[in-house]
Amino acid sequence: MRPALAAGIALLRREPALLWVLFIASAGPAILGLLPLDRALAPLLDLQPAARALVDGTMDDALLGELRRGSPTLPAVAVGGALIALVLAIPGCWLATAFIAARALDAALSGGQIASRGIGAALMTLPLRLLPIGSAALLLGAGRNAHTLAAARPFLVAATLLYTIGSAAVTVVADFARGTALADPRRPLPAVLAAALRTTRREPALFVALIAGELALLLCCLAALAITRPLGVYQGTTLAIGMGALIVRAAGSVVLIAAAATGAASRSA
Repeated sequence: MRPALAAGIALLRREPALLWVLFIASAGPAILGLLPLDRALAPLLDLQPAARALVDGTMDDALLGELRRGSPTLPAVAVGGALIALVLAIPGCWLATAFIAARALDAALSGGQIASRGIGAALMTLPLRLLPIGSAALLLGAGRNAHTLAAARPFLVAATLLYTIGSAAVTVVADFARGTALADPRRPLPAVLAAALRTTRREPALFVALIAGELALLLCCLAALAITRPLGVYQGTTLAIGMGALIVRAAGSVVLIAAAATGAASRSA
């Protein structure tokens, strides 16, 4: 476990530009996705003192509900922005992580080979993404007959935890698969996925450490979001807090991606 994590830290120190590559690939689409909502809210809030207090979260959230009821198009604008972010972020992040893993392995592959093997490995793990989604949906279904929020809360909490931890685990498996695919470019992609799953058993300490790292980085971003509030992301200090959290996440992700690739490649050798 330690050699893999050390290799990830060494890569970040040696090539800090990789941090900005991943930051642009992940934060760029998120910012673009928020722009339509930000522009739609600007004339409504009109940058008045009371509106600024609402945006910065110092007033009751009931006022946000009133704002939404008074502007019924806002949910559609928000959903459209989220779709824009997803369409841009998913392939961008797959490409960025593939090139980070290739740099960690010093893979002697062309750009096209890195992209095709990295994206192929990510696609192979997509069915695994259904496991945490389905499990969380089953828990939510079990709690649908609860008559009060207090009675439904255990199911909501359990479903959220199961989905979050399960998604982090699948992300690590995808990182293992990416490392294996790049270390052995002639190995068929189904065999790459099988090797990645074997790595989770052969390197349990690394697997758990990488899952914990993914959860810690997610918590960092969620904490910044709770502080800034979604509607205040472009407001001075809150912008700096949000961007700082995204930079920390990008730096940590470079380390985790490189560590997973190194660990998986050493096992597949």
